Amino acid sequence: MTTHTLELLKEPYGYFDEDCLAFGGTIPRRLELTQVNMVHDGEAIGLDSTEWLLPPGAPHNPAQRCMNNNVRVWGLFEVKKVEWLSEKGQQRLQSLMRKRDNQGRQPGIARSILTLDSFYATLRREGYDEKVKILLSFVKNMNARSEEDNAGVRTLCIHSVENRAYIIKNMDVAFFNLSINWHYRYQLFYLMKKLVRDAKVQQPIEVRTIHWFVKEYNLQVRNQTDEHQRLIFSTQRDDDDPDPTPLTGDVPHRRYLRHIASADIRGRFADQCEWLLANQIASASSAVQLFDTKAWVKWCKEVQKLREETRDQLPRPWGVARNTRLEDLQFSEEDPFGLERFGGKAKEWADKLKNALNRAAAKPKNVQPQSAIPFSVPVKKASKRKRKQRATQFIYDDDFSDSSTDSYFSDSEDDAELSRKINLLHFQRPSLPHDNLNWHCTYSECYFTVDMREITTSKTHDCRRDHPQVLSCPAIYEIFMEKVNTHLLDKHLDLDIHIASDKSVYLLRRGETRPPRESSGPRRGARERKPRIKAELD
Repeated sequence: MTTHTLELLKEPYGYFDEDCLAFGGTIPRRLELTQVNMVHDGEAIGLDSTEWLLPPGAPHNPAQRCMNNNVRVWGLFEVKKVEWLSEKGQQRLQSLMRKRDNQGRQPGIARSILTLDSFYATLRREGYDEKVKILLSFVKNMNARSEEDNAGVRTLCIHSVENRAYIIKNMDVAFFNLSINWHYRYQLFYLMKKLVRDAKVQQPIEVRTIHWFVKEYNLQVRNQTDEHQRLIFSTQRDDDDPDPTPLTGDVPHRRYLRHIASADIRGRFADQCEWLLANQIASASSAVQLFDTKAWVKWCKEVQKLREETRDQLPRPWGVARNTRLEDLQFSEEDPFGLERFGGKAKEWADKLKNALNRAAAKPKNVQPQSAIPFSVPVKKASKRKRKQRATQFIYDDDFSDSSTDSYFSDSEDDAELSRKINLLHFQRPSLPHDNLNWHCTYSECYFTVDMREITTSKTHDCRRDHPQVLSCPAIYEIFMEKVNTHLLDKHLDLDIHIASDKSVYLLRRGETRPPRESSGPRRGARERKPRIKAELD
């Protein structure tokens, strides 16, 4: 590559509007931009000021001043192929390159006749990967989006009024500082979704409070079992990079993670607690329902009190996000959480919050069933037909001091004493989580686990134990159910199940040696009244 050619590639050319780009052809559907900046009315702004959850409807609110389509984005775009430019764009870029090529030429020397095709042919011939860069400008017309690519990496995507999508590879320093809250909000949102999805014990939304999320963060993120695996490392490295860490992230020495107080973790949630609340109530979609709304409202009120208590704390009070002053977090009675700064109107947010709380209150609760399973008593289905007794039919009883009717079936008998509750989880078929070969006990305080890869017998040597559909193998499923049932009976149910010779099912308390009484012919005489004990479904 000659010095003259390098000079032509050194600085970007511009400015170019979107009409300089080609439509269709070989140009990608998503274009990559670097060193991105954003301007509104001649003032540099960031995503913290332009993004909303509801369409802006309160022009008097200064937080909604930049929430419009009059936002211009600038960024560097690398033209890897000449065909990516329209005819207008090719002519303008060629003119600018010739102008730069003529700089420094002595008078009387012929003017430049450089063409884009000849210049790109020179780049290919000399094996140079770098291409011409232009400074591209466009008007943003919708909210920025955080998307996940094929490699699982989240990227920032911005759309223009010309219906083009741009992937933001990196930002100008000023633009990033003015967009840091936007990044923190969506990082926290997707972290919470991950904590819910990967929780060892799946809990309903009513249980997911701030305490639950802090606990799951400690279990899933901080509680790393591999002491030699780095959490942050590069999978690509130059030959002259002095970093000795292998590309796999494994290090020979033991890692010692710094201590993180629970208050720091709670503080990260507190910084964005109102935005998380607004994001959940803005839509009734299940994709954004992460926590119990009523409990989160209570948590937001607690954060507001703690902000005032730490007013003099440096560098900023606890629970106050970046680029935010405590004075900006003083809200009115009609908008107690300042949700209007995320778009919409205060009345609109109040209605959405009320509807969200009503939906949560209207959800059916896990009520206790009325019927119960008694201990030591056959479980038989009672007939609804009334038995008609003929006048000539008698039941002989040689002792008329007690009724000849069985005391258990007496209608006048008092209710049985409730001895134990049986969790409904015992009546559900156990299954494996998605993409996980470990079955975890469904009780929140129990850490019993069945590893499907460790189930080996002579009947399972041909079965794949590393496949998600491992339970479809009858031999493995039989052993799996035996392990699960044994654990539940021994640790949680505390019952023995007996089947009598007449196929009746009996539940005996653990350690009870008295065998179940089986029926043998018609009942005669008085029977000793035995205490009734029953178990109730939980």
